[in-house]
Amino acid sequence: YAENFADGIRKLSDGGASIGLSYGTAGLYLGGDYAPKRGVDRINSAAYLVSAVKSSSQAAGDIVFDNGNAYIIPYADHILNAPFTSSQSDMEAKGVPFYQMVLHGLVSYAGTPYNLTGNLLNAHLKSLAYGGLPYYALITADDDLLSNTAYESMWYSLSQNGRLETLIEQCKASKEYFDSVRYAQMTGFEEITPDVTCTRFNNGVRIYVNYGESNTSADGIDIEAKGFAVIRAE
Repeated sequence: YAENFADGIRKLSDGGASIGLSYGTAGLYLGGDYAPKRGVDRINSAAYLVSAVKSSSQAAGDIVFDNGNAYIIPYADHILNAPFTSSQSDMEAKGVPFYQMVLHGLVSYAGTPYNLTGNLLNAHLKSLAYGGLPYYALITADDDLLSNTAYESMWYSLSQNGRLETLIEQCKASKEYFDSVRYAQMTGFEEITPDVTCTRFNNGVRIYVNYGESNTSADGIDIEAKGFAVIRAE
């Protein structure tokens, strides 16, 4: 089935440039089929999936996944909905971007769409601290388009009205920072105060993020409230 799909992609692109392909939640959900006549466990399932992704990536070029378990990372160009929080268990006091430290500089990634988090600004600040790209999920219609449908509990607050300009401003404000660390490895993450974090990269760039309501300073660097400061390598 996957090979037939890849053939269809090749015909669609007609030997031209990469058209890109989303494999959706294939990087998140891994099932098995334990019926007596099939006997496909999750190890077999991962092998089948990797084979399918290889074939599709050769045909389509860039591949994007929602979330990303280890078996798809070698074939992923972009990962969306990457984990940006802990599991929120009571015993967990802090969140540390270990997953991002592995991926940064190898695969571009983003967390949950900002407009589905409940706080656009804090979501953007978290992405900056974790090296994730800005990510919104928008529709051009009003939000009530999805009311009384199967999607209303999963997709909400999607209307671009009042949000598109904010997205553009956030992208513009952070573009220089993201360009400077795009291919750099994340080498350190420090919580300087409960409101301020510092993320370090192997090219000497540091970013200080202030989640607090007041201007502050850290390591001699002034950081605006709900803002960030990028320090270049000397």
